Amino acid sequence: MAIYIDDKELVAAHQAGDHEAFDELVRSYRPALLAHGRRKLYCDAAAEDAVQETLVRAYRALPKFNGE
Repeated sequence: MAIYIDDKELVAAHQAGDHEAFDELVRSYRPALLAHGRRKLYCDAAAEDAVQETLVRAYRALPKFNGE
């Protein structure tokens, strides 16, 4: 497993075929996304669903993401 300095490097690594890079992004951002979802939705299950949908959308969008 490679070591990446920041999110830009993780995105670039994912785009280059390193699927573990997206896993690292998920490990980094999931807790904060889940906490935000719980505060807004007042329901753990709804927050989990919202975070899952957010991460799926991010995964699908990453191949076209150019950093902007």
